[in-house]
Amino acid sequence: MNSDRTIIQSSEKVPTGASKLRFEFEYEGNKPGAGGTGKLFINDKQVAEGRIPKTVPYRLGLDETFDVGRDTGTPAVSAYQVPFAFTGNLQQVSLDLKS
Repeated sequence: MNSDRTIIQSSEKVPTGASKLRFEFEYEGNKPGAGGTGKLFINDKQVAEGRIPKTVPYRLGLDETFDVGRDTGTPAVSAYQVPFAFTGNLQQVSLDLKS
């Protein structure tokens, strides 16, 4: 399963203190599972970009989770193991789903 993951990572570190992190995804298909381009921003400055060759074509299983500030399901990357808790201070999480 890790071979199906794409890592988009900045060479810049997130500054100490309050920061705004944003990820944008531009879908390049009109069919389930098509790929796209991912862009990572730190304080509104683009710091990374990468092509994501494919997406999940259908819904995830009922045993997967949508966690904020922790991960209790399948880890997003192999760099940590679940359960995993973020030790920083999240002030706000927003999702903007555009059609």
